[in-house]
Amino acid sequence: MKVFHLSTWRQRCGIADFAESIVTHLARQGIQNEVFPLNTPALKHATTAELRRDYDRALRMAVDFDLVHVQHEFGFFAGAGGLFEAIENFGYVLSGLRNAGRPTVVTFHGEPAFAGLVPAAPAGTALQMLVGKLRTRRVVRKLERLWQRQVVPFFDGRPGSFRVLVHTPRTRLAVIRSGLAANCVSVMPMGHSLRDPAFLVADRAAAKTELGLPPDSILLTIFGFVTAYKGHLLAVQALKKLPPQYHLAIVGGPNLANSSDTTLNSILEAWDGENPRRLMITGFAPRETVDLYHAATDICLAPFLPGNIAGSASATWAFTSGKPTIASNIPAFAEIQQAVDCLLLCTPNAVHELAWHIQQLAANPALQAKLAKNALQFAAAHSWDRVIEGLIRTYQEMTVGTNTRDSRSNELSQIQAQLQSAA
Repeated sequence: MKVFHLSTWRQRCGIADFAESIVTHLARQGIQNEVFPLNTPALKHATTAELRRDYDRALRMAVDFDLVHVQHEFGFFAGAGGLFEAIENFGYVLSGLRNAGRPTVVTFHGEPAFAGLVPAAPAGTALQMLVGKLRTRRVVRKLERLWQRQVVPFFDGRPGSFRVLVHTPRTRLAVIRSGLAANCVSVMPMGHSLRDPAFLVADRAAAKTELGLPPDSILLTIFGFVTAYKGHLLAVQALKKLPPQYHLAIVGGPNLANSSDTTLNSILEAWDGENPRRLMITGFAPRETVDLYHAATDICLAPFLPGNIAGSASATWAFTSGKPTIASNIPAFAEIQQAVDCLLLCTPNAVHELAWHIQQLAANPALQAKLAKNALQFAAAHSWDRVIEGLIRTYQEMTVGTNTRDSRSNELSQIQAQLQSAA
């Protein structure tokens, strides 16, 4: 089987890492892959015509493959435009793939819940706020109608429909409510890269010494891009309420593709005047650095803010670390906790509660061990090897009969060419 992938690729992007994991594990199963990279930084200031020339190039290449797998996030298709252009361009790509007769699978990394994607009306007088809310509702309705016209028809559940993969049952329901047929939308859990067993018995004290931490320190760690919705600022505010032996490591840096995110500045501002040794920010870190901090960590944190979060690759790093995790009680994590008791959940945006939970967990070795053990079991059940098995089954369902039709079409073309030559 030959699969054509449309995705961000080999850039500092969680979805690019996700796509690379898929391609790597598919290749191990004998699947041939080619990636058409969506260079989002370069396309950020592209016109619609320029974007579509790039899409046309991808569509011409796609005809030589058995199936196309698209990684979707609205920003990938927006160019210099906003949500309206992102929907129109996504529909343009889907239409091109339908015309090319290519079975297509799309992984949605966010929900088409436009009420949560449109910026809220700015504060002002009561009248100004009312007018702003009415304008926002009109924009949301327009986006929903555009989605119905440009995207929904390709996922209507009839023979030849495209398929959607999402990471959680909640996201599946949101996608179906946006208009897609239920039989077109399946759950493909986030894959986990399992650690070498030797890593799980690494010397925590030695790792802390290597990082310059005191022997009695309690290290809290957040992994991944520094961005507002992951709750880094909340963790820093909680750190200020904890005793001096508590330290926080932020292993990651800002996402350079989002130049307007001031989360890192807010973190530094909030910690101004405090002991600088208690807060460590690595910036973008190689895997060796990630592993060192994981080895030294006592508790992982995932204090995400409420929003349309479908899943997080950085959370999978916490689950495979062998360390307990405190996470916000948002749907994406609540679903995991309901399935497997592997998290300590905390109310989102609750600084004092987060600090309290941290101290309670730090004082409870038995609970730490239980959460870490259950998280490792959850990660093993959702390892990339297992996730890829399900993905290949989806591919096979999508391509049944396609190769035969393509073969017959090629034979017909050859016969027609021979008849024309003879004439």
